[in-house]
Amino acid sequence: MKKTVMIMFIALLAFSMVFVSCAKKEKEETVSAVKSAMVTDVGGVNDQSFNQSAWEGMKKSESELGFEVSYVESNQSADYPTNMETLYDAGNDLIWGIGFMMAEPIMEAANANPEQKYAIIDDAVAGGPDNLLGV
Repeated sequence: MKKTVMIMFIALLAFSMVFVSCAKKEKEETVSAVKSAMVTDVGGVNDQSFNQSAWEGMKKSESELGFEVSYVESNQSADYPTNMETLYDAGNDLIWGIGFMMAEPIMEAANANPEQKYAIIDDAVAGGPDNLLGV
């Protein structure tokens, strides 16, 4: 009798260990994608220049790094501040300005929103705020 109980106990223990080790582990932490967006210069996203190259890079960050990417096209330079504000309101982690013509509007946006990360293509932004990177 003792031997039968002992065998059943060992079998139950072995079964429990196998069951626990095969159980699907819950994902402890959910990592959300980096949300990155760009404001195009007046040439649009298909300009065969800076805007198009930047958008292709953004799409590559989406496919290779899992970023969530988007853009807003500017029809005229007066659109830059509004477009940046639109992307800020959309909750992007990083907002790109494409082209040196956006230097002043992106500097103003970076100063107005110090917690937001900004970057600009084709401008050094010397003396700019810490949340603005010139590339």
